[in-house]
Amino acid sequence: MQKRFYSGLSLLPGDWNAEEPVRRNLSLLTASMIFSSIWLMISTEAPLTGFLSALHASDFVYGLIMSLPYFGALFQLPGSGILARLRRKTVLYRCAGIVRGLLWIAIGFTALLPAEKHPLAAVLLLASAAAVCGAFVNMTLTTLLGIVAPEHILGRYLSARNRVGVLADLGCGLLLSLLLDHIIAPYNYALVFGIAGLGSIADACIAGLVEEPAVAPPPRRAGGPALREMLHNRGFVRCVLFWVAWNFSYYIASPFNAKYCLGPLEMSFTQFTIGCNYLYYAVTIFALPRWGRFIDRFGCKNTIYFAFSAIGAIGMLWLFAKPGRLLIPVLFYGLGGTVWCVVELLNQHMMISQTPGEERHRYIAAYSVFSMVLGQGMATLCGGAVMGLIDRAIGGGRWRILWFELDKYQLLFTFACVLRFAVIFFLAPRLQEKEVPLRGTPGAIFRALRKALSRTKKER
Repeated sequence: MQKRFYSGLSLLPGDWNAEEPVRRNLSLLTASMIFSSIWLMISTEAPLTGFLSALHASDFVYGLIMSLPYFGALFQLPGSGILARLRRKTVLYRCAGIVRGLLWIAIGFTALLPAEKHPLAAVLLLASAAAVCGAFVNMTLTTLLGIVAPEHILGRYLSARNRVGVLADLGCGLLLSLLLDHIIAPYNYALVFGIAGLGSIADACIAGLVEEPAVAPPPRRAGGPALREMLHNRGFVRCVLFWVAWNFSYYIASPFNAKYCLGPLEMSFTQFTIGCNYLYYAVTIFALPRWGRFIDRFGCKNTIYFAFSAIGAIGMLWLFAKPGRLLIPVLFYGLGGTVWCVVELLNQHMMISQTPGEERHRYIAAYSVFSMVLGQGMATLCGGAVMGLIDRAIGGGRWRILWFELDKYQLLFTFACVLRFAVIFFLAPRLQEKEVPLRGTPGAIFRALRKALSRTKKER
């Protein structure tokens, strides 16, 4: 009989001889995800969007601040050298996570500053420092996952871990929205960002308990040969180019989803949390384990074709959005919950599977710098700049295209969808996978989906 073990709230098949330290490490990394998700939800979603709007940040400044975590990835290059010399990788994770949490608590206090003290400048400075700490946290986390998570269950474990994070968001989201709606500003933002800081600190303390295998620090290597080795790794280079292009097409518009709902579509924090975020989390909880199994069975490339095409199609729903009508935002987040979660799963899976174990920290640093800085960071910054240009051209008016009269947000969302389909058609076919568990033909994929749906109906 196969052994089984619990990882968070998901029961994963244990078709391998799992030692107690491995189970403990996986459980700790899953538990830390609870607090990491709370920090992430506050620092990147509706609370930060509302805070910046209350400070009267322009579209460009909004895009600049939202892009800081991605530009912080530049510090992963020097950080990889530090990580390579540390016997315990968790030391860097713990220190960077605690400092990041303290910085977010300080960001909360900037909400109490009067306008003449320039709180927006203080937020920009503190958020920049927090982004640097976040770069060290992300790089160390991916390295730890590559060390402690067995590769043949990696997709299922990552989906289980992310599922626990979604449950944490589901539990805290309504409380945070009620605090934002019912506590007088700016005290509501000070309290919520304080919670985000405590979440980052708790995440760092729990993940810092992971036991790593005793490994001697690798000998120093010159940066030139290591870089040449990466450039000659054709599969790795194509993977990086794909994620740079995809991240650009995705993040040029996605940071403005919440701003569109809370602004022109006239939704309150509570309406947005219940009608959009809660629906998204509920759907994601059921979608994550299925995507994990899908990746392990059919490979990353087939998953990209199927899921990313759906993401592009769902983005076109914004063409039908109108102020005061909640149907389109609800459909967008509800349908999006079925596929958006796979983006992070694929990103983590390919980052680990496409990098050699011995030099993984160097590859991860280079991967993150290119995909996050050139993809996510530049996309978010360009999104703010494009919004500013469109605003100067049409102001609060609309631009007629075929049967649609589009505002500046809808124009940006439509442009992003076109870019996403271009990436799928032109760059996805060139991806190389390290190994594919079995041949995932389109027919086999749809047969597997039909079987999964039939099993779900029987379980009900």
